[in-house]
Amino acid sequence: MSRQVVINRWTGSSGSPTKTNINGTTNRYSTADDPTPGANFGIPVPTSGTNYSFWVATRLEILNSGASTINNIKWFTDGSTLDTGISLKARTATTYIQATGTAGTTGLQLTTGNYSTLAGAPIDATVKIRTNPISVSGSGSAVGPIGDFVIVQLGVTNTSANGLKDLPKITWQWDET
Repeated sequence: MSRQVVINRWTGSSGSPTKTNINGTTNRYSTADDPTPGANFGIPVPTSGTNYSFWVATRLEILNSGASTINNIKWFTDGSTLDTGISLKARTATTYIQATGTAGTTGLQLTTGNYSTLAGAPIDATVKIRTNPISVSGSGSAVGPIGDFVIVQLGVTNTSANGLKDLPKITWQWDET
């Protein structure tokens, strides 16, 4: 029997996070630590500098028992071009750290100083496409979370226009052996 794997968005306290299945959903970036913010807590265009979404922490989870192993985990975007003044950064991390910032205004910038278990400085997610994905460490066969986290953050500069933006589609891929 095939393994059932979901993509969870983690929010809330690092000691007791909430894990929300986001498979097949429109995952919105916002200025709140909320897995489903809807139209609330948009990222305002600043008069200068950059405003950030609260970072989004996602991780795979196996839901059913079985003999197979999930491995060779990849994360990538469709490579779509972003509107002027918009950036999308990503990086893997070994642990979950709750997103913070000023709700309704800006999230804390995703850096190795602010998120200590990032694998390195955040990179432009739009160049991480099917032929050049982010390799996510880890594998698993037991029910529960597997692999590292992928942490993503949207940036909005003063050169951006107001309004909803179309962002690249994100894909998780893995092998089942």
